[in-house]
Amino acid sequence: MEPAWDIRGFCLSFFLGFAAIAHAQGYQFKAIFVPGSTDTNTAGMNNAGDVVGNYVPSGGNFSHGYVDHLGTFSDVYYPGSQYTSPVGINSAGKIAGFYEAQEGIYHGFVYNGATYTTLDYPGATVTLLSAINNPGDVLGISNAPHSGGFLYSTGTFSIVSYPGATATNPLGINDSKQIVGYYYGSSGYDHGFLESAGNYSTIDFPVGAQDTVLVGINNHGQILGYYTDAAFLNHAFIYQNGTFTQLPLPNLDFAYFTGFNDSGQFVGYYVGLTQTGFLATPN
Repeated sequence: MEPAWDIRGFCLSFFLGFAAIAHAQGYQFKAIFVPGSTDTNTAGMNNAGDVVGNYVPSGGNFSHGYVDHLGTFSDVYYPGSQYTSPVGINSAGKIAGFYEAQEGIYHGFVYNGATYTTLDYPGATVTLLSAINNPGDVLGISNAPHSGGFLYSTGTFSIVSYPGATATNPLGINDSKQIVGYYYGSSGYDHGFLESAGNYSTIDFPVGAQDTVLVGINNHGQILGYYTDAAFLNHAFIYQNGTFTQLPLPNLDFAYFTGFNDSGQFVGYYVGLTQTGFLATPN
């Protein structure tokens, strides 16, 4: 099963060595697993608690997407595609994602519940969308020359690129067009970043982190991210106003974190013998 997202100016520096670290309140965890599937992961969620992701049908050859609305699953599958991956859903139920038309050729799409609209970066043979906000602005990456990360807003593409980075992957956007994600630099590690009004800031977890990835930013300015430790385990956190809050999880082994909303709910999935998604809701 392919992962939902796995493609590897002015700078405002954060002196994160002095950042505070707090411990989160408890969460209630709910498993997300499409009936009849062999694997289910998550990719994003909206403020209503709707979740999108991927599943592999039992006995099927191609991975499909799904929407989970209060425990009811609906299929998301671009007609004729080899692979369909919804990655984000906004409060109006509009879904952004990508599909594989043929081997190695990927197209972005936006789906309104009835119609799929292809959205490709000009000149690209690979366009992978990664997030959508409530106004309908979309993030993604492409293989077009001089592109990489991009924002599509009101019919216009603009580049999202951390200054000096080898690669920049935008993963989350709020309604104010603040963007988070990660970039790959000369250190050989992934670094989290925030882009706000054209200003780029590095946000790395300050203790024990090798890689830091920022997954989403909500309309309160809270950022969901995770860091990878020396044992290659991922640990989730929320960052706001200089403070990192570590999130408690029932099992840290091979967990990934993928979506976040204004209520502080987040989604992710575990990788074991199968992939199983989860929804975490604050107590």
